Amino acid sequence: MGVIQVTFGENVDDIQQLFREMIANSSASATIALRHALLALCFQYLAITPNAIYHQNRSIKGLQSAMEKSLPWDHEEAFPMVAVSMLLSLYEMENGESSLRWAIFFSGTKRILDTIYNPEETYDGNAAIIMDWILYCSTMYKFSVLHWLRIDELQTWLERQKKVISKPLHSARRQFILPSWGCSLELLDILHDIFNDVHDRDTEQYNSPEHTARLNTLEWRLRCLSQREEHDIPSANAPSYNSRAAEFYRLNALLYLERVARGSPRDAQKVVELVTEAYTLLDCMETFDRPWPLFVLALEASTEDKRRTVLQVIESVLERLPLRKWVMLRRMVQQAWGQSDLADFQSLDALVLYRSVMNVHRVPPSFI
Repeated sequence: MGVIQVTFGENVDDIQQLFREMIANSSASATIALRHALLALCFQYLAITPNAIYHQNRSIKGLQSAMEKSLPWDHEEAFPMVAVSMLLSLYEMENGESSLRWAIFFSGTKRILDTIYNPEETYDGNAAIIMDWILYCSTMYKFSVLHWLRIDELQTWLERQKKVISKPLHSARRQFILPSWGCSLELLDILHDIFNDVHDRDTEQYNSPEHTARLNTLEWRLRCLSQREEHDIPSANAPSYNSRAAEFYRLNALLYLERVARGSPRDAQKVVELVTEAYTLLDCMETFDRPWPLFVLALEASTEDKRRTVLQVIESVLERLPLRKWVMLRRMVQQAWGQSDLADFQSLDALVLYRSVMNVHRVPPSFI
């Protein structure tokens, strides 16, 4: 299961256990497809392309065979199909050969899940792990598509999809930190809404009373958010890595809201305070392997010391997880710094900067 850590990051015990249980005692088509999807990712990481393509094709055929069963599907039938479709989507994102195919597989994921998902229910166990995984990926996909100017039909379809979330709005468990994703369900839910409220500066929606009110509400939710570990034991010790990582996510969500959604300048007091606090926290963490918040903070780096800190974190991750998305991240932040140096650093609109560096690439960058 080492490929799972390579694909998702280092704190993925729940995902590994999920896949073990799914493939342990079943010969169903979806389970066989899941095994081939994992092997495809493994060979992709090892750069053994023929083997990766072979197992990818076997996985696709197995998924198609599983989906031929008549509806309705129960959870035991649907969730392995969802997992296969998600893995095939991640395979395409890391492969980078097509800007469309990852969206095809992810749209398949949502369609499968729609057959069994009830937004009024609370989901636990493997069902919750699957749904939390989908929420994380859909949120990061939404960010990529938001700043990607070459939109196709399926990517537009993804933008319109409703959130899949394992805990309803009133659940206090939404504030528990999900170690596999680096933050809480509540934060992912807020981020999803922030991405809906990023508008071009010349539109009627931007800075309208309704837009301002929504952003004020989202900021209030972020500032009141107290993310905590599910089995946290109060002590006098320093915060755990998971707590620091979740707080780093929260700070950069606030920073993104200010700089991109609101359009605040770099020298605004809120922005300066958030950047200072986030860099102080990053210095306290030995490593950090979640691309999105690091990307947000990196684009605010105005000094050589701050830029060196970001590059050191990226390089340390690349030593352990030499994945395409981290290579792209390094390239994007360096391009952003170059553009910021050429322009008026303080007045450069963050929305323009995000779009500029992300659209240099042939396919949407992955922040999974």
